[in-house]
Amino acid sequence: MQRSATLLALGDINLSGFAQEQFEQSMAYNALVRQLAAYDGVTLANLECALTTSTNLNLTKITLHANPELLQELPRIDVFSLANNHICDAWNEGADDTVQLLTQNGKIHFGYGRDLATARKPAIAEKNGIRLGFLGYSCLSTNGHNYATTVGSGVCPIALEYLQTDIPLLKNHVDHVIVVLHWGVEEAHYPTPDQIAVAHRAIDLGASAIIGNHPHAIQGIEHYKGGVICYSLGNFIFSDVDYEFLSQGNRVRLEGRMSIANKESIGVEFAFEKDTVSLRSIKAFKLDDYFLPNEVPVDRLHVNFSKLNASVEAYVNENSGYLGQINGPQIVTRFSNGKSGNYYLLKPIKADPASARLKAVLTRLLPKSLRS
Repeated sequence: MQRSATLLALGDINLSGFAQEQFEQSMAYNALVRQLAAYDGVTLANLECALTTSTNLNLTKITLHANPELLQELPRIDVFSLANNHICDAWNEGADDTVQLLTQNGKIHFGYGRDLATARKPAIAEKNGIRLGFLGYSCLSTNGHNYATTVGSGVCPIALEYLQTDIPLLKNHVDHVIVVLHWGVEEAHYPTPDQIAVAHRAIDLGASAIIGNHPHAIQGIEHYKGGVICYSLGNFIFSDVDYEFLSQGNRVRLEGRMSIANKESIGVEFAFEKDTVSLRSIKAFKLDDYFLPNEVPVDRLHVNFSKLNASVEAYVNENSGYLGQINGPQIVTRFSNGKSGNYYLLKPIKADPASARLKAVLTRLLPKSLRS
């Protein structure tokens, strides 16, 4: 009988603003905790906050940080990706505290390190004789301030040169490579064309699955050359955010409130055999009044998940030649109110992405060297 292993990938986890009492009050959440405790596979999630008691915060941005004791309130998560734009919100001290806490609790983690080489270092989990390797990268559009360097701590950026080296190298030591990418446009239900191109390239290089996060909204799933691409899983555990911001030298309290789309996520279960990967099941979750996930039928989601998948498939079928010319994330720097930010040059695909009009608009935005 051929051996197999399952992996359940869950969405973003942010514990900022949570109190321990919340976890006790949600009956549906506690049922989910028991269900995941008994799960016969590997579980994975993106930890979108620092777990630290440090009060030294980066007040130039929304800061997500939480009491380390809240780690015990999470459902069973075996593997955490730290390659995101919030792991360093309490600077490197907070990120290092998080790494130490996860290690002490026997949690596998990847995507952050004391230097670029460490941030690029994969994590490996083995189940039923199947070795799964994990790599994590964060896109410049999500906040490049916490990128690791050859001599400094941080997360690993998305760069094709890293994928071209890291994926084949890891593939020599594991049965399957899973690439976790922190990318995309916030609130968007569709990926950008360059996201699709990067995901395809990663599969071409030997990855079996791509798992995306950061948009805080569900995006579609694509099957490509024997691999599975999940563009964004959405928010698994995430609350409204109250945070401090530094304005003209003064600390200001601000609020961030989530939309309906922000309160949904999917959990994607993969089945890995020695040489193949398949999509075993898709679970849907909605955040309840305590901002904790309750499992619901997929057709109860606010977003039409089948439509998302069909739109991505249609876009890829219509624009395969165009996508093949995109060589990595297409990012531009824009200045506003005296500050610079990095944004995707190519916008998310629409509900009817295969139209000639949209393709013409996107092509005009590309440098001449990339135009078809």
